[in-house]
Amino acid sequence: MDDNKRELEKQLMLLKRLKKLSDEHLKKLKNVPDECIRTSSRGSFHQYYRIDPDSGNMIYLRRNNLNEIRQIIQKEYELKVSREINDLIGRFEKFIKNGNINSIMNIYENTCNAKKALITPIISSDEDYINNWLASHPGCQNPYPPKKPHETMNGEIVKSKSEQLIANTLFCRKIPYAYEPRLILDNNTVRYPDFVTLNVRTRKTVYWEHFGRLSDAAYCADNFPKLMLYEQNGIILGDNLVITMESDEEVLDIHSVYRNIEKYLM
Repeated sequence: MDDNKRELEKQLMLLKRLKKLSDEHLKKLKNVPDECIRTSSRGSFHQYYRIDPDSGNMIYLRRNNLNEIRQIIQKEYELKVSREINDLIGRFEKFIKNGNINSIMNIYENTCNAKKALITPIISSDEDYINNWLASHPGCQNPYPPKKPHETMNGEIVKSKSEQLIANTLFCRKIPYAYEPRLILDNNTVRYPDFVTLNVRTRKTVYWEHFGRLSDAAYCADNFPKLMLYEQNGIILGDNLVITMESDEEVLDIHSVYRNIEKYLM
């Protein structure tokens, strides 16, 4: 569950960028008086008033003062934003330093085995989640055997050297995956994606297709509907679908495999 801390750290970085921007805005407005402008509106018509510091009466501001009014209101807004940003930064930094969602998981981990056997934990450990995920994504379901079998380091028989390379890379990177699981889509359409993988950090399932014969026009024509079908079923390229490609002229680039793993699965 380290993902939660990473996300908080990303949010903290964003807040610090916003703080820098906010500080720059306030610096430009430093000579603008700190006042509270009162308003009165009727539909799209707005009136603005300054508060007299001595009498407390509202003084109507004419339209030719609009630029001055705008700066005062902008500064009022920027001050509120600055206070909120600084408050959030303080709270985020405190939580990142002292808070740890793993403490929730530790309650279960530190429970005796006799009680563990009767407990359904609110957050599964990575190991339990991976085991359950693998059990729900059995591999090697495609009934059509490969013409040129290649065995992977994980013991699957795959159809090509490129699929073997992808599988071995996933295995060495300790990315949970299944080769050619049975995937049931709309209207009970069955497909066998080359790989289904799990990003353990985000607990997101990502499908991986390798198109190995792009020089073959018929092969390309057959696979285009598959991508359309995936998209109609919420399997979106660049989100939870990864593709790698090769042709007679261009072999699989191992670096593209690495990049996809880093981007979607780490």
